[in-house]
Amino acid sequence: MLGLRGGSTLKNVPAHHGVDLGRALTRDERLAMNPARAAREAAAGVGPDNSPWTPPVLRTVASRSEGVEDVVTAIDRHFNYLERSGVLRERRRARLRGRVVEVVEGQVRRRLWTDDATNQWLDARLAELENGTTNPFAVANELLERSANILTQTGSAGR
Repeated sequence: MLGLRGGSTLKNVPAHHGVDLGRALTRDERLAMNPARAAREAAAGVGPDNSPWTPPVLRTVASRSEGVEDVVTAIDRHFNYLERSGVLRERRRARLRGRVVEVVEGQVRRRLWTDDATNQWLDARLAELENGTTNPFAVANELLERSANILTQTGSAGR
């Protein structure tokens, strides 16, 4: 099943028509025809460094302490893979970026919707929205333009 998950199980399998049966199969072709072996080798760290991580399938019975060391070893191997491949750094950077976006969105939301003048202005525009002479996108753009000073306020809010 692990071999099937990436959609590459049969990627390198030669078609049965027009195959030169006299030539030796490449390593990729051999592995493609044996997804279980490909998964075991990938989990063991065999293969090119740029290959994606394939989680190992491990037999464990924690209540009897069977296979627990294998799980710890696999976790360490996965962590090393994440570090070596740069995936760990990418994920950390993505989380940090996402956190900054969340903070900015929260601050913008708080600054806009706690400002009495902004709320009064928006309430005054509702009739135009109701009768269709404007649309929410136009009102939102106007609101952002008129609220630039609110959005650029500095201070200790949120720290």
